[in-house]
Amino acid sequence: MDFGGAFPGSAGTRAPAVGGTPFSISGDFHADFSPFVRFQADWAVARKHSFSGTAAPLRIHSIGAAPGPLIFTNTPGTHTPAFAPGEPVTINYRMDTYRLGYQYTLIDVPEFRLKIGLSARFRSGAIKLRGIRNEAECPNSDIFPSLHYSMDFFTGSGWTLLLDGDSLIFKDGYGHDLFAGIRHDLIGRYFLRWGWRMMLEKKDTGELYAKAWINLVTLGVGIRL
Repeated sequence: MDFGGAFPGSAGTRAPAVGGTPFSISGDFHADFSPFVRFQADWAVARKHSFSGTAAPLRIHSIGAAPGPLIFTNTPGTHTPAFAPGEPVTINYRMDTYRLGYQYTLIDVPEFRLKIGLSARFRSGAIKLRGIRNEAECPNSDIFPSLHYSMDFFTGSGWTLLLDGDSLIFKDGYGHDLFAGIRHDLIGRYFLRWGWRMMLEKKDTGELYAKAWINLVTLGVGIRL
């Protein structure tokens, strides 16, 4: 289990993709440092074969005044401003990711281990704006196969350098989830893990354009069963 804080490096959106007002939840508004928790389980069924599951809910809240007439709707062709210039607006950005995957151990030597595999990645998200009189929400959910890869560099004395990633590219955009960190084995079967995770997301359809770069500072604890 990992937990920590998330903050957007950039997160721009417009809805509809053509005709909506472009804005950034971290540039035009103030985005809070948001806590998060992430659950992951790995199951080795043989020396070279393993399965994994991940549940990673994420919420980012942002507040501020609308920088101008703000059109935000999930109906293409509607161009009525939902929020007036200067109107206080609260933004709730949700991006929940769930993944089931299979990994094959390609390299396994005392100093290094490389796994590569495929995952079914389900993303359930939404961007919701709430003003004084109006509120509007644009959902963003999909499921795609993705490439999963992990590299462990064993340095000795219970310390391991970690690189882990999950990537997909599809017709309407892409999604990358990258982690770099350190694991330290404790007494018994427990270990600590900490590092930095970067999430890059883009989706461009008729209903929505969204592009986000989100940084997560993580601290985790785990057990080997």
